[in-house]
Amino acid sequence: MDADDDLLGSLVSRGLVPSFSFPLHVCEFEVSGSEDGEDNIEARTSQDMQVALNQFVPGSLITINKKTYLSEGLLVKDRPEEWQYRVNRTAELFEEERWEDHIHCTNCESIFRLSGDTEIETGTQCPICRSSDESDSGTIRKDRYIWPDGFSAVVVPHYFGQPQPNKEGNLSATMKARDNPRQFSGARVRSRARLPTPRITLEEKEVGGDEDSREFWSGSKHGFSNLDGRYYQKNLETGEGVELVMVNMGPMNQGWPICKNCGRVALSNKTKTKSSGHHRPYALPWSNSRGLSEEDKESWQAAASRCPPNNFDDGLGFGFTFRSDLVFLRLKLKSPLALDKRVSTPMKGALSAIKEAFVTEATKCLDLVDREIESGYRHITLPNSEDKEKRDQFVDLYFFDSVSGGAGLVDDLRNIPGVMEEILNRVEKRLEGKRCIDSKPCPRACIGCLLDFRNAAEHRIIDRVLGLQLFQYMKSGTAPDPDCPKPDTGETQRQKIIARIASLIEDVKIKEKHFNQGGHDLDLMECEYNGESLVAHFHSVLSDPAAEGVFETEKQFRIGKTGPIPEDKILMIPYELAQANPGVVIGWIEKYLGLGDASGSSNTQSGLPSYWR
Repeated sequence: MDADDDLLGSLVSRGLVPSFSFPLHVCEFEVSGSEDGEDNIEARTSQDMQVALNQFVPGSLITINKKTYLSEGLLVKDRPEEWQYRVNRTAELFEEERWEDHIHCTNCESIFRLSGDTEIETGTQCPICRSSDESDSGTIRKDRYIWPDGFSAVVVPHYFGQPQPNKEGNLSATMKARDNPRQFSGARVRSRARLPTPRITLEEKEVGGDEDSREFWSGSKHGFSNLDGRYYQKNLETGEGVELVMVNMGPMNQGWPICKNCGRVALSNKTKTKSSGHHRPYALPWSNSRGLSEEDKESWQAAASRCPPNNFDDGLGFGFTFRSDLVFLRLKLKSPLALDKRVSTPMKGALSAIKEAFVTEATKCLDLVDREIESGYRHITLPNSEDKEKRDQFVDLYFFDSVSGGAGLVDDLRNIPGVMEEILNRVEKRLEGKRCIDSKPCPRACIGCLLDFRNAAEHRIIDRVLGLQLFQYMKSGTAPDPDCPKPDTGETQRQKIIARIASLIEDVKIKEKHFNQGGHDLDLMECEYNGESLVAHFHSVLSDPAAEGVFETEKQFRIGKTGPIPEDKILMIPYELAQANPGVVIGWIEKYLGLGDASGSSNTQSGLPSYWR
C-alpha cells in the first residue's frame, strides 16, 4: 500500500473488512455524446459490479429517463493524455495487455486456478468431464477478460434531431445514442460468481489437493451419511477471505469481439467487416483536442472520423474477482448415482434445487435480508485418501456473503449450534413440496417452493423432484427414489404409472415387483403376454445405470440374471420418462412382446421433457 492511499479504502478493497450494503466495486453505464463541439453526457448510472456483469454487458438494454439504450461498448475512464488515446480510448488496454486469464471447461463450467507460473495447455481434456466419462466431455480453454470501468452505447450523428449516416465525421455533428425499443433487445447473457476448482496439476491433467479447507460439521453425526460441512479459513496473516471469480464470456460462452481502438463490441459480424468502419461508443467533439500541439491536432482531426474496420480482438470477456466469507457442503458422489452423468442437465437441476432451497431457508433461519447470501456449486475430483492412484468425485455446494469482504453472515452456519440441522430439515420439507402453491407439490418447480427473481437464470433447469431424490441420497445414502418420500397411505406414483400402462395395452398382464441388489432396492415391473415375459426396471434419471430402452442383462446391466430377472433382456425405464411420456414405454413393451413396432427408440431421450435434453 502506498503512503498516500486511504487506509480504510485499501482495507475494504482487499476484502479485509466488510463493505456491508455499500457497493465496493462499482461499474458505470454512460452515454457520452456531443453538442456544439462540447462533450455531452446524455445518461449515466451505476451498479455494483456483480449486478452490472449481468445487466450492463453488451447486448443489454438499459432504460434511463424514459429512453432505452443498447449497451455496445467498453467504457474506459483512465487513459493517457496523448492524442492517440483521446481518439482510441481502449488502445492502451491491448498495448499493455491489461487482461486476466480465464481458464475454464467448455462443457461443465468448471474454472481452474494454476499452481505457480505454469502455462496451461489449451485443448486438453477437462479432468472433471473425464471423470464422468461423458461422450461430450469438455476441454480446457484459456480466454481473457478485463475488469471493466463500465459500458456505453454507440453514438451516431444527429441532424435536426434525427440520426443520419456519418457524412461529416464526429467533429461538427451532434452525436447521440439511438433510442432502442425493447422488442429489439439483444439476448442477455448472464454470469454468476464462482469458486474455482482447486489447483490443477498440468502434468497429470488432474485436480490437486484441497488442503486449504477445514471441516466444521460432520453430517454423519446428524443422520446425513454422505454430507460434510467445510469452510475456507481466512488467511491468518492478511485476514483475507476466499477469492471468488465472476466472468461473463458472452453468448455461448465464446466471448465478445472488441475493437482494439475504440472498445466497440461487435454484436454482429457486419459491424466487424463494414468497409466504411464503425461508429464509436463515444463522441469526439472539438473540445477533445484542447491542450494538444498544432501537429497533434492535425493528426487527431485526421483520425477522428469513423473508427477503421477489421481491428477487432475476438473471444474477450468481462469480469472481476472479490473476496468473501464462504462455507460449503461437500457431497461424495458414488454408486448408486450415475457418475457418468455427473454434469448432466438432470444433475444440474437437482443441485440447483438444493442450493436454492438452502439459501431460502438459511435466510429465514438466520433472519437475514433477502439476497444477503448467495450460492453456487462446483464439481471436484480429488485423490483417494487411501489409494492415491484412484480418484474420488465430489460436489461442493457453497454459500457466501454477497457483499465483498464478507459481513460474517455465512459464518453463523458454523458458529451457531444446531443451525445446520435446522436448515437442512427445512430444506427437505421445501423439496417435498410443502411450500408449493396451495401446499400441492408441483411437478418441477414453482414460485411457492423454489422460483425467485434471484435465480431467474436457472428457472429452466431447477427441478424440485430431482432435488428431493438427491437430497435423500445425501441424507441416507439410498438410491434416488422417484417415489420419495413414500406417501403414508394410498397408491404411489409408480403404481399409478404401472396401472396406466396396463390399461393401455390389451391382454398384457403387468405386476409390480421389488428386488434388492447390493443393498439397493429396485422397483421392477413384469409384463406377460402369450407365454412371453419382459422384466422392466423403474429408476431415477440420477441413478446408476441411467439408461433407457431394452438391454441385454449380462452385457449392459449390472444386476445380472439372478432373482426376479429370469430373462436375458430387461427394459430400463427412467421413472421421469414413464411419467412424462408413457407412450414411449408402451412402444418398447409392445415391440419386445411381439405386439408391434416400438413408438420410441432405445438409447435416446426423445421422450424426456425438453429441459432434460
